[in-house]
Amino acid sequence: MKEMPSVAVTIGIAGAGLVLYFFFCRRLSGRKKHPVSNGDGVLPVLRDEVLRYSQVWEDEELLTAGLAIGPADRILSIASAGDNVLSMLLAEPTEILAVDVNPAQAALVELKLAAIGKIDHCDFLVLLGYASCPDVEQRRRDLCASLQLSPEVRDYWARHDEILSKGIASTGRLETYFRRFVEMLETKGIWPSDGVPRLFAAQTITQQLKVWDELCTPRFEEVFLKYFARETQAKEGRSAQQLQYVRANVAETQLVQLKKMLTKNRCADNFYLRRLFDYRTPTAGAQYLELKSYARLRQLIPRVTLRVQSLQDAIKCTDDKPFTKICASDIFEYMSMSDAQTTMETFAAAMPSGGRLAYWELYNERPPMAEGSFEVLDESEVLTARDRNMFYRSFKVLRKK
Repeated sequence: MKEMPSVAVTIGIAGAGLVLYFFFCRRLSGRKKHPVSNGDGVLPVLRDEVLRYSQVWEDEELLTAGLAIGPADRILSIASAGDNVLSMLLAEPTEILAVDVNPAQAALVELKLAAIGKIDHCDFLVLLGYASCPDVEQRRRDLCASLQLSPEVRDYWARHDEILSKGIASTGRLETYFRRFVEMLETKGIWPSDGVPRLFAAQTITQQLKVWDELCTPRFEEVFLKYFARETQAKEGRSAQQLQYVRANVAETQLVQLKKMLTKNRCADNFYLRRLFDYRTPTAGAQYLELKSYARLRQLIPRVTLRVQSLQDAIKCTDDKPFTKICASDIFEYMSMSDAQTTMETFAAAMPSGGRLAYWELYNERPPMAEGSFEVLDESEVLTARDRNMFYRSFKVLRKK
């Protein structure tokens, strides 16, 4: 990984599209520096070294299509679990700066980058928990030990051996939260043991919906709404700080989204749905995990710079090179309207005309608020309709005027 001159720094964590942030500042000649919110309410959550997301729950195809990445692009992206970073890298931009304030998320991304640079594809899948082998837990430890990691990251994985050895893909905080829900459906007899296999075996949407009608009983809905209620999410899946600006009934919203997704996508064809329902066999799915992408990724890894940043460090960054594309995940979800406006103004000041900003809306609507700086592209609506993930209400692509 090479060190790239800092144009800007975004701090955040993502997953299920679920990300916290700190944002960047760039001084422009002859222009006033924009104010930056300190976001103190969420910062302690980000720094707690909890691996909140071991997979990114945002549709990579929307991101790469919406940003229209080309060879001249310099991209700024939240690191999260690294899935979006690596998917964008396959479009071969000039540079990607991936940043995250959570050392745990950065440790996961560094592990992935180091592994791609050294071990073969089969071992890569074993290391991340997408494949198994004899004595798999020790094999994962040995693979990690063979990698060239920074002292901080090596220490992180030594202190979190259970996450590493049990399979990273299924042991993030959010992934564990989802797994326990599906386990509960089985152990409490809410779903029959063949419920999930029958969903996956459906050959058509019509067949799938017939199975779903049998599974989506009043008892299931009662359990779903309780498990995914704000209080439970705050305690076990996310945090209260992540939900502080949300006014919607989060559980009801998620149930509606899930039902809608099942009318559009077969579980067998949608690896996000498979990840949700089939915790026993984590599904790779993402393009960067495919064998055909692996050799090319290895060549492109030097184009990625990974940093752990604080707000204080971020606002010091200055450079003459603008970022042409920004992946902001769903950072606006966790801001007040005034902070969201300030952040969009900061993004606008740091981008050239024609640059693109992409982000998801989860529960909150966050329209462009940097008046006169961005235009929402029509393809936002088209891409939203293509989203394979059940979590998000919309996907926005903005172009700098």
